[in-house]
This record gives sequence, C-alpha cells and structure tokens, in this order.
Amino acid sequence: MTADRINLHILNLTVTLRCNLRCRLCVADVSKYKPQPHFELDYLRDCIDKCFSIVDYADRFQLSGGEPFLHHDLDKVITKAMTKSDQFGFLGLFTNGTIMPPQELIDQILEYNSAEKFMFYISDYGVHSPKAQELKSILDEAGLPYDIKDYSGEAQHFGGWVDYGDYQFQNRTTLETAKVFNDCAVNQVGGIWACRFGQIHRCTRSASGISLGLTPNDTSDYIDLFDNSLTVGQQREKMMALYAKPYISCCGYCSGDFGSETADRYPAGEQIG
Repeated sequence: MTADRINLHILNLTVTLRCNLRCRLCVADVSKYKPQPHFELDYLRDCIDKCFSIVDYADRFQLSGGEPFLHHDLDKVITKAMTKSDQFGFLGLFTNGTIMPPQELIDQILEYNSAEKFMFYISDYGVHSPKAQELKSILDEAGLPYDIKDYSGEAQHFGGWVDYGDYQFQNRTTLETAKVFNDCAVNQVGGIWACRFGQIHRCTRSASGISLGLTPNDTSDYIDLFDNSLTVGQQREKMMALYAKPYISCCGYCSGDFGSETADRYPAGEQIG
C-alpha cells in the first residue's frame, strides 16, 4: 500500500456463514452465529463493486464461508467477481470437501481459467470431508488448479489449527498488544483483509468479534462500504489510516497464538457436539 495505491495481498469476501460442519476453533466462528447469516446475490454484487472502488488491486480475491457451495447463486457471484478480474491476480474459492459443485460451475470456471485466474482451496478433514478426493479427481480431469490441505491424519497441515481464544479481554499493555498485531501470521503473509456484513476488516476475527458483539465496535477498525456519508476518496483515506494503525481492537481479545512457533496446535475440523 502506498500513498496513492491500495494494493492488498488477500481480500476475502464471505458469501455465506451457513456451513454443514460445526468445527471447533473455526476461524470464521460460524457456530457462534444463530442463525447463520446468508448473503443475497444483490448485496454481494454491491459489495464487490464497492470493494473494488476503494481497493486498486488484490493479489488474491477469495470467496469463502461457511461453505460457499451452499450458496445457490455462487455461479452468479463468480460471474460478478470476474468483471473485476483486471483488479486481482486470481480468484480463490474455498470448500470443506463436503459438497460436489455442479458440472455447470466447473464448466463456467474452465472458461475463466484460460487466463489462469482461478484456484480451488480444499480442506480435507478426512471422514468429515467425504467429497474432497472426488472433487480433487474432477479438478484433475478438468485441468483446474487447486490447493488441498490434508487435515485427515496425525501429520496435519501445519500441525493443525491454533486456538485464538474465546474473545476474552487479555489486559495487555499497548506495547504488548502492538506486538501481538505485528507477530500475527495474518500480517506475516502480507495481510488477509475480510469483507463481511458490508465492512472491510483487517482480519476475520475483527469482523466476527464486532458483528457478534464480543469486541468493541471501533469504527476506525473497518471500512463501512455502505456508509453513504463518505465519498470513495474519503473511504480510501480511512482504509489507508486503518492500514497504518499499530493494532486493532480485536488484538486485545485474541490469544496471540496465530504466528507463534511455540503455540499449541489442535486437530483441525474437530466437530462440536
């Protein structure tokens, strides 16, 4: 990010928080939402337009959930996203390996992938992801790229998941909170900006914490895409100011383990109840 360009590493758009798994330690906190929000097509189209009126470029634009394949208009969301393809390196689609996409969706993506603009991200939780290997075979046959993370056995990808904590205030000093922010793996990989509920946040935890009422609603911690009192130029200025903050409020409610080499790791995809 520079004085006149907003270039992001990853920009993530949540298309639904509905999910057919109930994973403990889910970073999207889907099990905490009752009911789980599902975002309609027109709203998602507006979010995409507004995001890329503010953001100049993202190396990766992601569609995630929940489980995106549960969205009945996912093909139309992808069509809308691809109208902005000159503003991102490629489009990523996440899935937990529980549902097979319709052949029509595969055919649609094949058309877009001629310019190497698409990537599937598959999380394989073993018995909880009964379609993961079938999807892998379909993508191999179609020649579509994918990244599959194996969480099915003892040797899990990256040792498993970390526990971010349950949004309890950590009572750290300002310097300690800034260190948590600087050491966070989200920053180490160049930043993963999250768009949810019409807001762009520095991370998914910030979006979850504020929307669930578990962390302070500090309006300087996010960009409200639907705040019509601000011009696009003012929204861009606010986003640059957010980028420059030494930490955000949710850092004070995070375990700080994400990015720590000594943090305990837990089996990924472990189901609740």
